[in-house]
Amino acid sequence: MARKSKQTRINEGNALIAAITSDPILASEQRWLLRFLGDLVSKFNRGKGGTSRQRNLFDEKIAEGVPARKVITHVAQPIVAQMQEALKILEPLLPLYAWEFRVLGEMHVKGVKYNLSDKQVNMAEGIVSRAKALEEVGDANTPEEIERIEYAIKCVDYYSANFFHTQIKKANAIKLAQAKIAKDLPLSKEEIDALENACSGAMKKMRKAEKKCVNGSLMKLTARNAQTNWKPVTKSALIIGVPYIPRKGAGIHVDCMVDGGLSTVSVNGSLSKYTKKELKAIGAI
Repeated sequence: MARKSKQTRINEGNALIAAITSDPILASEQRWLLRFLGDLVSKFNRGKGGTSRQRNLFDEKIAEGVPARKVITHVAQPIVAQMQEALKILEPLLPLYAWEFRVLGEMHVKGVKYNLSDKQVNMAEGIVSRAKALEEVGDANTPEEIERIEYAIKCVDYYSANFFHTQIKKANAIKLAQAKIAKDLPLSKEEIDALENACSGAMKKMRKAEKKCVNGSLMKLTARNAQTNWKPVTKSALIIGVPYIPRKGAGIHVDCMVDGGLSTVSVNGSLSKYTKKELKAIGAI
């Protein structure tokens, strides 16, 4: 046999590796061969030739080509075929669904050869269900869904950075929604529900604040600071605008006119409604 150059062996090795890894089942069966080919290709790339025995074995494997799958007598569970279809749906949406794609891919490889446990089947069914929901979304969300998404995203900044470290599942739902919005991709019904559930507390507080602080209304502002010698002082505040979150984790605030100047105050900590009796006393009604 004519002596091969390192570059020829590199090209042949990469081609065989690619052919084997294109079939997940075959790649699982031929892990040793893939490691061997990868190690030799790496050596050739570094200018090393390996031992004569390694080169001969390498050339033998190249000559044999793509190995056949081992005989599989196992009958795969119905969920395995569904997982394969779900992987096709998720692949174009990487890296947004990297975790789902990886987990489903690993279980699919196992499910072709062995029976999956009930826990694994349940997990697979959940991911398959989410993948099918993505397929049914269409090209864009409806105006009603867009309104729900925008309101939930507006409330996300209510939470401090600590929230994302302690509420992993909710944080992931928020991050996924933000990533899809950034890529101008529609959210599925399940993802919208997960987003609203993740920031339900902030949304509830924001709705309460919007109901409490109506633009143009007169409210009672209780101030307690160094200027008041830390004693509570009550002033009138005219609401201008709607409640908002000025910065991450800062709570809900609203802009008011107080003593002829513009002030930004906390909705929950400083403002309260006047009673009819109090409004009459100050001549507001």
